[in-house]
Amino acid sequence: DSKNNIWIGTYGGGLNLLNKTNNTFTKYGKRDGIVNEIIYKIEEDSNNNLWISTPSGISKLEPSLKQFKNYTPNNGLPIEEFNIKSSLNHSNGTLFFGGFNGLINFNPKEIKDSPFVPSLSINGLKLANKTVVPNDESGLLNTHINDTKSLTFSYSQNIFTIDFIALNYAQLGQNQYAYMLEGLETDWNYVGNKRSATYTNLATGDYIFKVKVANNDGVWNESIVSLNIIKRPPYWKTTWAYFIYFLLAAGLLLVIRKYFLIKLHLENNLKLEKLEKQQIEDLTKLKLKFFTNISHDFRTPLTLIHGPLQELIQKFQNHEANGHLMLIKKNVNLMLRLINQLMDFRKLQTSTLSLHLINEPIVPFIKEIMFSFQELAKTQKIKFMFISRVENKALFFDKDKIEKILYNLLSNAFKHTPNEGKITVEIQTKYATSNEDIDFLEIRIRNSGYGIEKETLDNIFDRFFQGYDQTDQTQSGSGVGLSLVKNLIELHKGYITAHSELEKYTEFTIGIPLNDIYASEEKSQTKPLPDSKNNNKPIVNIEPQPVVKKDKTHTILIIEDNLDLRNFLAQTLASEYNIITAENGEIGLSKVYEHKPNIILSDIMMPKMTGLELCKTLKSNPKTNHIPIILLTARTASSVELDSYETGANDFISKPFNIEVLKSKILSLIHSMDHIKSYSRKEVLLEDVEINNNSADEKFLEKLSSYIRDNITDPDLNVNKTGKELGMSRVHLYRKVKAITGKSPVEFIRNFRLSVAAKLLEQNNYNINEVSYKVGFQDVSYFRKCFKKKYGVSSTKYAERETEISINE
Repeated sequence: DSKNNIWIGTYGGGLNLLNKTNNTFTKYGKRDGIVNEIIYKIEEDSNNNLWISTPSGISKLEPSLKQFKNYTPNNGLPIEEFNIKSSLNHSNGTLFFGGFNGLINFNPKEIKDSPFVPSLSINGLKLANKTVVPNDESGLLNTHINDTKSLTFSYSQNIFTIDFIALNYAQLGQNQYAYMLEGLETDWNYVGNKRSATYTNLATGDYIFKVKVANNDGVWNESIVSLNIIKRPPYWKTTWAYFIYFLLAAGLLLVIRKYFLIKLHLENNLKLEKLEKQQIEDLTKLKLKFFTNISHDFRTPLTLIHGPLQELIQKFQNHEANGHLMLIKKNVNLMLRLINQLMDFRKLQTSTLSLHLINEPIVPFIKEIMFSFQELAKTQKIKFMFISRVENKALFFDKDKIEKILYNLLSNAFKHTPNEGKITVEIQTKYATSNEDIDFLEIRIRNSGYGIEKETLDNIFDRFFQGYDQTDQTQSGSGVGLSLVKNLIELHKGYITAHSELEKYTEFTIGIPLNDIYASEEKSQTKPLPDSKNNNKPIVNIEPQPVVKKDKTHTILIIEDNLDLRNFLAQTLASEYNIITAENGEIGLSKVYEHKPNIILSDIMMPKMTGLELCKTLKSNPKTNHIPIILLTARTASSVELDSYETGANDFISKPFNIEVLKSKILSLIHSMDHIKSYSRKEVLLEDVEINNNSADEKFLEKLSSYIRDNITDPDLNVNKTGKELGMSRVHLYRKVKAITGKSPVEFIRNFRLSVAAKLLEQNNYNINEVSYKVGFQDVSYFRKCFKKKYGVSSTKYAERETEISINE
């Protein structure tokens, strides 16, 4: 055409337009208004209109308007179907088209469009393909739809169809229609002669349905018919529903706000109570810490009293002053017991108190404790009775804890029993009622007297609770004793109860499990650590030691920050040993390096350097790690005792201590050292070596053995150092030792160490680690490996075997 476009007709594919400007195709089909998409022939008239023959008639396309006008038998076309490629465009403008039943010709200029435009009417409504009539069950119409201005659909009425018709009955099938739903669609839907519009799943909202009509010549009526359509929301999306939602949300927010306010209030109250409780606990801890520190400080002066008192008692055994001295000793022990009780109470609060269980009969133990109160019973003319309803059966219990429990209860009983009253200690069993229950040994302590009031009885085991003593109208006790008793018996997994009748009696009942319900960890502590606490009691079964010649061949370094205790220890030990003193750990360390003492006696709690730090420093130095160390302390915690042994201390004594026990420990350590140094080489070394009967070899070997024996604790002892000491080269030393013993110097020294270790293990005085360090092995694992290689058994089994042999003998 004149616009440089090419129109191409395709068989069975509609009409395609190629735009050469941008090389794009535009396709026209029945939807766009062509009468049939099968194209037979296309002719162009003088006005550039395209005349298209099809199996259903002829379609006229005005390219400028891109609109089709169709001619069929319905509007006067005599031929319905035309032949393929059967057309002619005559020079005078006449167009010829041939069909199955003839030939037609016409001049496009002579064909005029009809000016008549039909009117339009909406004539029907269907809901889900069911016709709607006025006042039916749908409720959509009150009058005919043609007289209805608005339709209101409910949320469930999802599918509806609107029917419309042009009032042009002469050419009814040639009318063209277009419609749109304003609010949903923005363009007209040209549907040809289709006379209905269907919508499904329309969203809620307000719409306007519009429809227009064109006559058979394509002249559109500008008068548009419209119908208002309202799609109601579901009830849960209505305004009232949203209003209710708002009220519910507001109510929920108020409830949540109220909940959080209450929660915040409770949290604040809880924090306040927790803060108050924490303040009370902090105050209680401060009180306990204060009393504990005072108790700790009491131990040193008690030691200064207890030590000289022991010597005076021994000196004046047959003197009339001995009775007064024993009374002083009794009260010193009582003060020590009270101090221990307060410190145990502190341990209970910090959960550091543990059981040290033994398995033995408890009845003799209770009788022994009762025996301590016999004199008091005689003095106060109290009838003191013991009744046992059980056989002398063994059970697990902690002697120290049960002793504290019974001493507290008996002391209270004697305190609140009037003269010529009665105290009864009764023992019986309480057997389990089912397989899951536990058998208990019950100890009942009943005393006559005023009794305890109900209000007081309910709080008697509370911490720091002080009852009212009716005898002297004062508050009774410190509020610690019975609370400690309750905690100690609960530590035993037992129980305690109290009953009382005014003006008659008061009775305390404690229950100790007869069954073995204790953990292995608790029973593993039944064997106490060497020379552990309880030094306030007389020590028995101490192995007698040989008397040391008083030539003062051994030196003891005493490190103690308390001047009086330091001077007392120095004066007590000066008759048998050379004494060096130091007032703190730093000075003591320098004196160790200066004087090389044989034994060190050190306090733990000291300024500048503690006893534990001193012990760790000395034991980590090869030049001083052989010196035995005894640590003294006023602290009774088992953790302090364990720390002492872990840092390498040889012994540990709690204050106040028995001076004779201290002397015995010192003497035992000296014998142990002398035993190692003086041990004969024939006993430890040459048992499996054949030596030539040569006096020179004997002297050389004696000299070598003596040097190794004197330096056996030195882990750095080696062939070079030994040869230098003996004035021999490494090669010369190797040849001589190999010739005499058949072993290399390295094997000789190692076997010497292992032989000494075996003898120490036979004595059963040291554990494997201690023996390893005493013979110069720093690596315990290597020591175990060498020992097993030499003796064929592990060091542990070797020690156990020697222990069994000793017991059998």
